[in-house]
Amino acid sequence: MKNYDFMEEVTWKFLLVICVLTLSITSTIYAADIPDIEDIMSAFESTISKVQAVTQRCAFKAEIKITVEGALASHAHRRETKNFIFYRDLNRFDVRREVLNFDKEDNVDNKESNQFRLIVDEKQKLISNARLGEPPVYIVSTQASNTERGKAYRSLAEIRALDGYLPGDETNSLAKILRGASSLRLRDSKDVVDGHEVYVMEAETQYGEYVLWIDPEYGFLPRRITVTKTGDDLVDGKPVNTPPRPLSPGQKPYYPHEPLRQFSLFIDSIKIENIDDMFIPVACQIVSKLTYSSGKTVTFTTNNKRSNIDFDPDFDALNAFVMDAPNGTRVFHSVLSSPVMECKWRDGKVVPKIDNLLIEMIDDTAQRMESEMSKQPATVGEETKLAEDEPVSTPNAAQKTGRIEKETAPSTSIPTALLGTGIAGLLIVIGAALLALHWYRGKGHVEC
Repeated sequence: MKNYDFMEEVTWKFLLVICVLTLSITSTIYAADIPDIEDIMSAFESTISKVQAVTQRCAFKAEIKITVEGALASHAHRRETKNFIFYRDLNRFDVRREVLNFDKEDNVDNKESNQFRLIVDEKQKLISNARLGEPPVYIVSTQASNTERGKAYRSLAEIRALDGYLPGDETNSLAKILRGASSLRLRDSKDVVDGHEVYVMEAETQYGEYVLWIDPEYGFLPRRITVTKTGDDLVDGKPVNTPPRPLSPGQKPYYPHEPLRQFSLFIDSIKIENIDDMFIPVACQIVSKLTYSSGKTVTFTTNNKRSNIDFDPDFDALNAFVMDAPNGTRVFHSVLSSPVMECKWRDGKVVPKIDNLLIEMIDDTAQRMESEMSKQPATVGEETKLAEDEPVSTPNAAQKTGRIEKETAPSTSIPTALLGTGIAGLLIVIGAALLALHWYRGKGHVEC
């Protein structure tokens, strides 16, 4: 019996030692498998910079489905789908967007649905809005500047998320935010997301707390991202707890009109494809949750997907950067700080619209001036010459000379009626000239 107990005790001790050694060796190997945080960060920056570089010149389609929950009574449950066709050639953008809004019964609301077009090039920014399937009612034309181009690109928040620009971070890329982190570290153990083994990176920044699940097999791009912003953390360049702007008289807010307590993002279901030997994010789901000071919440769930990605598009064949609008469409045009001028669309260009009444006034004034001038007698110089040529020694000649001088005296000035007409015509012509000067000064910013 003693021999049996001795053998049993030895066996258990031996197994215990084996387990400890196994765990120790496994832990050592696993720890060695966790790379340095700088190596992971550099690999992530390298891949995302390539994504941002190739999308500087590209064409693709995108479908974005958005659901809003927790809004005020008029928008208690709202859903919309945005279908994009996106062209980009460096600083030129062409965005064609169709927005389908759904009512509470989940039917398409044609009154709220619309189609939108945005074109930004080196000279101008053109925007058009129209109902589904109809030509635009009007076009807004403004001078294109770096600021306007930046605003145009930032307005495409749902698309930019796939390229490393998250909602709430304005112009700051995710890579830039992580590089400026006050604390950046890796968790000691790996995790698994959607069947992919990932590293987990945590960062504390002035924009909030960020956690990224990094996939080393797909260019160290994230498979999941969470962001939490509170207090003085920046959201779109302002602290989270910044009070909202006052409402305009009669304005009814869609969402609680009070400061935020917390802004959070949960981004997952990130799909990454290998396109032209590059890892490109092509789909994701973004859940944005806004928690207000009263405890009320609003949640946006956005499913993004882009397809038909082309990094060498033929923009001419695609008819990109050309506004498609019927001749005669109204255009509201402004250059720099000049007043808005109503123009019209003709053959792909913005042309000035001169009021028909002004044209009629100019034509009428010109005709009356021509008619008045044709009725006037010979000029003062011609009548004086006639008087000098005649003999002045005879009474008749002297009388005739006096008569001529007396009759020609009034002709030394323009008749009062003609003077008034001429001044009016001159003012109109000057007005038209100033209008033309204003137009041609801005012409370089108008033509497509």
